[in-house]
Amino acid sequence: MDRLGIAVGIIALAAGALVASVVLSYTSIKQETILVTREPERQCKTSSDSEGNVSTACNWLIYTPNEVFVNEDNLLMLKFNSADVANRLNPGIVYCAKVNWFRIPFMSSFRNVIKATPGACIN
Repeated sequence: MDRLGIAVGIIALAAGALVASVVLSYTSIKQETILVTREPERQCKTSSDSEGNVSTACNWLIYTPNEVFVNEDNLLMLKFNSADVANRLNPGIVYCAKVNWFRIPFMSSFRNVIKATPGACIN
């Protein structure tokens, strides 16, 4: 194969991965009634590249009796208010939460809370 064919293949593979991520993000959305058991916990990870540039990414862990959720900004879902969502969650209160993605325990991957409103979900 020539270089053009390889470049086209790489671009097609990247585009396919992006489309799959968008489809999975939107098709995995569910509404669930959750009981918050404690204050959301802010978690930050700092990393640096080979040039010494440092970046920090933060999210919030939300604890319930059956599962831990993450609350983080998400470009694909156009969600940029994770701090506001975390600020509105109070222990002992039941919320109807819109969540997406999947829980993968061995990868420490949590489902993301997109939106939460007080009260149980009405299906």
